[in-house]
Amino acid sequence: MSRHSEILRKSILVSSAFYPAAWLAGVFIFTLQSWVYLGYWPRPSHPDPKNLLTESFHNFLFVGFFLLVPSIFIYLIAAWNRKYTDLKHLKKIHFVGWIAIIVFLIIPKFNFVAWFLD
Repeated sequence: MSRHSEILRKSILVSSAFYPAAWLAGVFIFTLQSWVYLGYWPRPSHPDPKNLLTESFHNFLFVGFFLLVPSIFIYLIAAWNRKYTDLKHLKKIHFVGWIAIIVFLIIPKFNFVAWFLD
């Protein structure tokens, strides 16, 4: 394997491992912006996130939502080669990102992910 393909594989592995956490952070930042703009913490269907001033940021994150599931497969394909023992902590980061998304969908008081996807 050439050096360039090894660097590409490592960068794909790292970016796909951090993708769920990065997407969740983007949704949280969008929710904080909406909270400052509205003056209250948004709830599902109140208000519609598409009707706020930061519509382009919402659209960017909404398209990113559809890349969450492929990020699992991209991560698994990139992690197929087990010689990257120095990057073994990436499994934990990928797993924690997914658990955080699920938790923030379930907890009613902090379900900003449900509000965003509404």
